[in-house]
Amino acid sequence: MSSLTRKALALALTGAMAVCAVPALPAQAQETRLEAQASGIWRQGSDGRWWFDLGDGDYLWGDRYTIGGTDYVFDDNGWMYAGGWAPVHGWNGTAWYYVDGAGVVQTGWLSLTEGWFYLDPSRGGAMRTGWMQNSDGRYYYFFSSGVMATGWQYLGNDSGSAWYYFDYSGLSCSGWMSDGSYWYYLSTSDDHLVSGLAQVGGSWYLFCDDYGSGVPYGAMRTGWFVDPARSDDSYIAYMYFGEDGARRSSCEVEGYAIDAEGYYYHPRG
Repeated sequence: MSSLTRKALALALTGAMAVCAVPALPAQAQETRLEAQASGIWRQGSDGRWWFDLGDGDYLWGDRYTIGGTDYVFDDNGWMYAGGWAPVHGWNGTAWYYVDGAGVVQTGWLSLTEGWFYLDPSRGGAMRTGWMQNSDGRYYYFFSSGVMATGWQYLGNDSGSAWYYFDYSGLSCSGWMSDGSYWYYLSTSDDHLVSGLAQVGGSWYLFCDDYGSGVPYGAMRTGWFVDPARSDDSYIAYMYFGEDGARRSSCEVEGYAIDAEGYYYHPRG
């Protein structure tokens, strides 16, 4: 007896099976889409659960299938999932689908108590995780649980890890932003939080790159700061950033002459 035949027999022994038509119910992992045989028929167990009989001792199990143009997911014992998350286990991981009370695989945005999820139509409704770019070039991020990220998040990227900010709709932000106390700048190329000395537009700005400074990481700095790379045994190189955050050059500030490159060199000793 084949393993599939044994599975079908085990199902039959769980209770009487009522032969029915298709049930008239309310309307990064493998992403399979298998067409069920037209000769198959829906059957309902004594406990109300549904399975799909292929008529040859076999039945649908352990995957997502299209039946009559509609997608359903069956567990490893052949029972159709209904009303909640439905996993499909494959060699490259587990794909998660969300099905309604009729067992129909849902697609698009899904709001649950835990937050927002995206059931990717291009992947047959599989739950998205990780980065996703929209048509405007902006990004969403979904945790391994599938929940959409909002607010400040420290996330991995192609270059390592960085801070990002996602608005209430889940879209990553770029450009200047303020939390009411500090200004920050998020790269317009990939939306990561900029830190250290950086050029924005035609001016240079200094953004905090020290977690122990008492100032939030990435916050725009103002006032006098030492540039260790320009300092030596004879001179300390200072930079001055105005109230608007832009570095001053070719001017005098508080009686100190700042050169065209934006530095005032103060003798040591």
